[in-house]
Amino acid sequence: MTGLRSHVLLMFAALLLSAPLNAAPREYTFERKFEKGDVLAVTEEQRTECQYRSEWCGLQGDPAATTAQTGKIIEVKCREYDQETMEVDGKTVSFERIYRKATRENLSPGGKEIKKENTSMHGKTFKIKISDDKFEQKCVNGVLMPDDAGDLKFSENLYALLPEITVKEGELWKVNEEKLGKGLFGPLYDPINFKASATGKVTGTTKHDGEECAKIAYVIEIRTEKSALVPGWKFNLQGEALFAMEKGLLLQVALKGPVEMDKDDGKWVSLKAKGTTLYKYSAKLTRAEPPTTPPDEKGAK
Repeated sequence: MTGLRSHVLLMFAALLLSAPLNAAPREYTFERKFEKGDVLAVTEEQRTECQYRSEWCGLQGDPAATTAQTGKIIEVKCREYDQETMEVDGKTVSFERIYRKATRENLSPGGKEIKKENTSMHGKTFKIKISDDKFEQKCVNGVLMPDDAGDLKFSENLYALLPEITVKEGELWKVNEEKLGKGLFGPLYDPINFKASATGKVTGTTKHDGEECAKIAYVIEIRTEKSALVPGWKFNLQGEALFAMEKGLLLQVALKGPVEMDKDDGKWVSLKAKGTTLYKYSAKLTRAEPPTTPPDEKGAK
């Protein structure tokens, strides 16, 4: 019996040793990296299409008179630019960004045709400096209109979605609500009336443009209370981002979902809209060509 018992124990030990162990989930630290001379070729797209209903009260002096209108709202912004890293000094990074394309298509309430135009960023060159949460820009060959200024920070707002701590694969983390609010609404951000539930989760890795990338799934819900200055908004976005781990760069982001807007002046005019919104970002890393000396000048006296 002793021999049999020993044999059974040996077999049991062998089974334990041969059984695959559950590997610990991989950990990810999302560190944005910069290297002088790097050039990013970037495309960005923002697209919103909604059906709306508006009402006007008190027309022609009659407080009871109401006129309603329905239709479609469309806004599409597309941008293409090259961005070169000029200087890296600790946490302060300087870029030169040249917009090859910056267009807007717009169909406003009551409009009959989509208006297509270049924005004030089209064909412009910007000197940009970022440091912690600071963002400074200067247009060197023209004027940037206030309505377009927020679009300069589109990519910076996407980087704000990354986790600030090391996370494990499959683990949910919460996006920084304040950074998300300031990124979307800028100086109009109000922490009292802005509510967000935004989470991210690494779902695995994939190859993209030869780089190993972490795949990040996002679920973002945003609510803002309407006021006399800001409409009430509801966003429900889902999508995925690809982050190149070695290069420390976002290479792709795509977020899409339903959106609702509710606006009124508290007395005479109201506007309600429902539709979909889309945010897309794509970047490809290249290198700046180093300056070369023409062959006929080499060795010239």
